[in-house]
Amino acid sequence: MHTLKHWTQVNHLKKFKVVITSWPEDCITLPDSISIYKIPSGSNVKSGDDAFKDIYAFLKSQLDDIKMKAGWIAKTLDYLVPRAAGIFIWATTAVNFLESDPKSQFAMLEKGNGKGITNGHLLFVMGALIL
Repeated sequence: MHTLKHWTQVNHLKKFKVVITSWPEDCITLPDSISIYKIPSGSNVKSGDDAFKDIYAFLKSQLDDIKMKAGWIAKTLDYLVPRAAGIFIWATTAVNFLESDPKSQFAMLEKGNGKGITNGHLLFVMGALIL
């Protein structure tokens, strides 16, 4: 915290932005001179948030690239975007899973037939999608 406070007091360092990620912790206090911009994730992501819009735009582009039909794209976006909860690696892994056979792979996700789907979330182990 001392280093962060120092950064805010040195003119040539004020132009830099420092991104820190953390779970919400009451014991972490920052000096008043530091501006905080909170980026929602998980269940805090709402449909109007930038994180939601960014995931939507990313998935739409990816689904267009894999030549998914327009009707399926809308349905897939409605299903996947809220489940991504602002987490790009989730969205990336999900669209990679859909790539080989979008219609049947999406049906598998939607039905939740796989053991790796719990509470609407895909489970990842060492970068692999498990179903």
